[in-house]
Amino acid sequence: EDDTMRHALILAILIAVVPACGTQQSLDTTVQAATVRATIDSLWSQYAVAANQRDSLTFGTLFHDDAVLVFSGAPTISGRAAVEEFLLALYTPVSVTRLRVVPDDLRVHGPLAVETGTFEEDYLEAGASRTEAGRFTLIAEQAPGKRWLIRRLVMLADSVRAGAAGGA
Repeated sequence: EDDTMRHALILAILIAVVPACGTQQSLDTTVQAATVRATIDSLWSQYAVAANQRDSLTFGTLFHDDAVLVFSGAPTISGRAAVEEFLLALYTPVSVTRLRVVPDDLRVHGPLAVETGTFEEDYLEAGASRTEAGRFTLIAEQAPGKRWLIRRLVMLADSVRAGAAGGA
């Protein structure tokens, strides 16, 4: 009878503890996702500043050494130096007035994060207002020191419209 009682008690403790472990893991995953979300939002903010200032070095600080960049109508760009050069050439002839990124999904798996969504970029080109809209996939990876950097960025424009609102 003591053995039955002891087994029942052990079983009751296991039933109580196992779901708690799952809840803690779920909470840890949620906290990690929120932290990564804030970090990726910061990467996008820095990207917008670099585009506005046409600053290749700031672009470079956002990407891994062997990052890959895929943009509509351009060949695939590989390596931080080539990414800096491409983005500088892309943004030099325009004045970006607004970049809006709307994530629709974020998946975090250890040191990798994948964010997908849509973007709209308002800019002035040769005095004319334009808005480019499209879809993106950003893959970020933790670098040494726990800093998240862009491993791969794919930005595909679906449309370019004249007459953007401008603004900041």
